[in-house]
Amino acid sequence: AVVSTQSTGGDIDWEDDRYKPYKDMHLVDFYKFSPTWDDTILSCSQAGVRYCTQIRHDNKPIYTEDFGPTGRCFRFNADGWIKSKAGDYGSVYLRLNVNRREYLNLDEIYFTVAIHHHTQFSVTRNTGIQISPGFKYKVGVRTTERFELDKTEGGDCNRSQGQNSYGAYDLESCHMECRDRYLYHKCNCVLWLPPIDMFNYTVCTLKQVHNCGYPAYVDYIHAITDTDHENEYHCDCPVPCNNTIYNLQTTTTALSKEWARKKWQYEGERFNYTVQGILDNYVVLEVYFSDMYIDKVEQIPAYSFWNLLADVGGMMGLLLGASVFTLLEAVTQASTKIYNCSKKNSASVSTRSNGTA
Repeated sequence: AVVSTQSTGGDIDWEDDRYKPYKDMHLVDFYKFSPTWDDTILSCSQAGVRYCTQIRHDNKPIYTEDFGPTGRCFRFNADGWIKSKAGDYGSVYLRLNVNRREYLNLDEIYFTVAIHHHTQFSVTRNTGIQISPGFKYKVGVRTTERFELDKTEGGDCNRSQGQNSYGAYDLESCHMECRDRYLYHKCNCVLWLPPIDMFNYTVCTLKQVHNCGYPAYVDYIHAITDTDHENEYHCDCPVPCNNTIYNLQTTTTALSKEWARKKWQYEGERFNYTVQGILDNYVVLEVYFSDMYIDKVEQIPAYSFWNLLADVGGMMGLLLGASVFTLLEAVTQASTKIYNCSKKNSASVSTRSNGTA
């Protein structure tokens, strides 16, 4: 309601009895009423034989949750404790319930799924894939590690960039930090607290979101995307020096009515779904490693000091027939000649002195 009112240019009288109870609430307060893990994750197993709750042996939860631009977010294997193998044997199988009844806009109903390193928290709609109900998605993952040169070595990264408020540094986390700083500068609050609150931000109330937060957010998006004009805000985000990238290959198949009918026999009563309701709300996701190889991409200097030294030596050898040994020999001969000349001069001086006497 806040966004739609702002987009139409309308004003809200926050002292009106209809809105007054909500003016001091936060966006997160609304997200907390969204479906929980138990309502969303209907089935979770690894390799098809183990329930996710039985994967860990330390009795810690297999997921954490936080709230941000994508709403309520569940992070599976948030600490990287769970390991896997290549192929179907190590795959993670999830059957999800989109809870269609909870949506106000029925034109776009989907989950945003992002596969990332467990030290990174900067997940947005732009960094994930969208999966819709009625389909099974099988996602193969290949790992690539990139290593960039520091600016002092001729590269573009800055090794002084360490962990920020969104975990390990990457371009997305840098832009999200810039967004938070911009909003806090303009409104003295942020829309959501970052996972690691390093700056003691204050969360905007709905009144602040409507009056300042959302307009400032739109201004920020315009500022960073308008490359034709200079603006007052500049976000300096160098490329990360070390970055792990997961390349995804996705295949999709439609869920059949026979499959939905079987699920309806066991779960239809729980959510009051029909067979068609199962197809309208259920989505299956299977994630696996295509192989356990890691592709490493390393940036190296195009022309280093040792390249220069080798080229100079090669040119000298080609044009002069010179090498290190011939250079040493030339230096030795020159030193010998200088020594002999100085010796002869001293002997001549001594002879003249004796003749005079």
